[in-house]
Amino acid sequence: MKKIYPNVQARDILEVFCFEQFSGEYFDLSQTPIVRIPFSYQQSLPKGGYQVLEGCIGCHICYEVCSQKCIDITQIPVKIIQKHCLHCAKCAEICPKQVIVKI
Repeated sequence: MKKIYPNVQARDILEVFCFEQFSGEYFDLSQTPIVRIPFSYQQSLPKGGYQVLEGCIGCHICYEVCSQKCIDITQIPVKIIQKHCLHCAKCAEICPKQVIVKI
């Protein structure tokens, strides 16, 4: 610390703090598809992402616009694989039936 804050006056800007609770997400961009890892301390994990509701016609347009290809198109309704989803909402914007919703 003495090398970073060489004198007492410089050290006056230091402020002690403590996180009582927090949550967030870590995106590992070194993998393809990416991996999204939620984390939290003293509170529940963050919720989010997108979900495909009943009414999906299996047109696969959502899969075509998904940069991560994180949509399982082997079933109807299709299913979004949350751990790979970037939450970009491209799938929700293009869905002709508007059955992809933010959760």
